[in-house]
Amino acid sequence: MGEQIESIQAQTYGNWRLLVSDDCSSDGTLDIVRRYAAEDERIRIVSEGVRYGGAKENFFALMRQTNAAYVMFCDQDDVWREDKIEVEVSAVLDNERGHGSSCPIMVHSDLALIDRDGRALNVTMREIITDADIKTASPEQVLLTSVATGCTMALNRPCIDECLKVGRLGDVVMHDWWATLTACMLGVRVYIDESLVFYRQHENSVVGALGKQASVRAKILNYAAIGIESGLIAIGQNTAHGELGHIRQAQNFYRTHQDRVKAELLEPLVNVCGLPESSFSHRLAILTRHHLWRKEFKRNLRLLLAMVNL
Repeated sequence: MGEQIESIQAQTYGNWRLLVSDDCSSDGTLDIVRRYAAEDERIRIVSEGVRYGGAKENFFALMRQTNAAYVMFCDQDDVWREDKIEVEVSAVLDNERGHGSSCPIMVHSDLALIDRDGRALNVTMREIITDADIKTASPEQVLLTSVATGCTMALNRPCIDECLKVGRLGDVVMHDWWATLTACMLGVRVYIDESLVFYRQHENSVVGALGKQASVRAKILNYAAIGIESGLIAIGQNTAHGELGHIRQAQNFYRTHQDRVKAELLEPLVNVCGLPESSFSHRLAILTRHHLWRKEFKRNLRLLLAMVNL
C-alpha cells in the first residue's frame, strides 16, 4: 500500500485527491493509510468498517463518494508510472474537445506485470489477454470480453454518472468491465499503447493475469483425468456458466441504458442478450456477424463448447 501511495504522490500532475475505502481489512492497511493521510491532506479515508463484499462493490461505493470531474481506480498493491495521471487526463481532455464534454469517455492503458517484490516479469497485459486485442477490440467484442483493467483507467464525469446507473449490481461482472461497456456503448473508449501501471502478481490478486492462466490449465488437467468425453462436457458447462455471466451483464446494461446506446450498437447488444434463447446455429451466426470469436483457437473451442451448453 505504501508503495502505491508514494507512486501517486510522485506524479507529475499534482492536482489530485485520493479517496480510500477499506473493506474491513485486517492486515494493517488502514494504519498505513492513516500515516500518509496525516502528512498529506489530499489523502482521505471515506469508508472503514463496512464490509462491501468484494472489489466490485467497494469501487461502486467509492464512485458514489466523489463528484470529481475525472476519476481513476487505484488498486492497493500496484505502482503507477510517474506521468500516468498527466498522460491520461490529457487524453481525456483531447477527446472531450473532439467529442464534447457531455460524451462518456474512458481512457485506459496497457500495464507491465511485476512480481510481489517489484521485479519486472517482462510481460504486459496486452500480451496475456487471449480473447481480444485490447488495442483494437470493437465495442461489440466488449459485450463478451473484458479488455481494460481498472487500475489503468481514467473516466470523465459523464462516464461515471452513466456507470452508476447500474441496475442489478449482482449482474455486473466487475466495475472495470462495466465502465468499459459504458464507454463503448454510449461514448468513447481510448487506448494508450504504453504501460502506465506496474501490476503486481501474487496469490492475493483479485484477478491475477498469470494466476488465471494457471487456474485454467489446472481445470483442463482435472477434466482430462476424468476422460475426454466427460472432460469436454465439464469444460463446456463451466465455460457456459462464465459466458452466461457475461450475457447477464449485457442484459443488465440493455435494461438500464437501452435508450442511450449508440444506434449502430443496439442490434449486437440485443442479439447478445438473446443468445440463451437462440438456437445453436443462430448463436454461431451472431458470433460471426458481430465478430465475437476470440483470438486463439483454444479460446474459440471453449466458446464453441459454451454455445452448445448455454
